[in-house]
Amino acid sequence: KEQAWIGLMANRKDEKFGQILNCLDEFNKISVELAPCLGAISEKRQYNKKGGEKKSNFYNTEVFIETAIQKAASLEYRLQLMFGFSSKMIKENFDITEGYEPKIVFAIGKNKFKNNLTNKDGLPQQIDKYIKQNN
Repeated sequence: KEQAWIGLMANRKDEKFGQILNCLDEFNKISVELAPCLGAISEKRQYNKKGGEKKSNFYNTEVFIETAIQKAASLEYRLQLMFGFSSKMIKENFDITEGYEPKIVFAIGKNKFKNNLTNKDGLPQQIDKYIKQNN
């Protein structure tokens, strides 16, 4: 049976953490500044089925993500999804298997990592500063 997705995770002490972080756009780098763990999910683009190939859909990856979010919440952790990243850099940095496409990067941490220093609107101050500088 073919695997629908492959995952990658690293904590701050792991060299891979910095490699994942470098694949993020600037806004996401700021938003996960305090996260202790980063990960990425790559999804299989097509499956080999009897009678030919079948194009993949996002369903299997989506199920994994929803389950991970629920599990993280039950342990008082937060899983933050990010779509602002370089798929090409993920492939290059981690030698992603042919036929898989990086779809999501995520951060995991205690609930407080996202809410560390917030402004009156609930935005982390670093993000609020970034928005003001770039508008």
